[in-house]
Amino acid sequence: MLRAILIERGLAKEAEALLPLHLFLEYGAANETLICLMAIGLSRTSALLFKSSLSLRDDLNTSECQGYVERVNLERTSLPAICRAQINRLRRTKVGN
Repeated sequence: MLRAILIERGLAKEAEALLPLHLFLEYGAANETLICLMAIGLSRTSALLFKSSLSLRDDLNTSECQGYVERVNLERTSLPAICRAQINRLRRTKVGN
């Protein structure tokens, strides 16, 4: 609704900058980083634990999230085994864990 009103008033730039609230509801997430982590394949629980464990910013995009997945040294985290397994499956390149 807000997007339509902004566009109607000639504020297209502001309309494009709106957060995707429907995705927050669908994913049960509170920020863009969590949505992107889930979008690349992490479960909600793993995304929450991963973000918290690495103290990631709230505004990371999908490629930035994938970069963290690729580079994280899993042995230096306290993530549960199931989360580590999900992360390993998502890696495009094999990184020492």
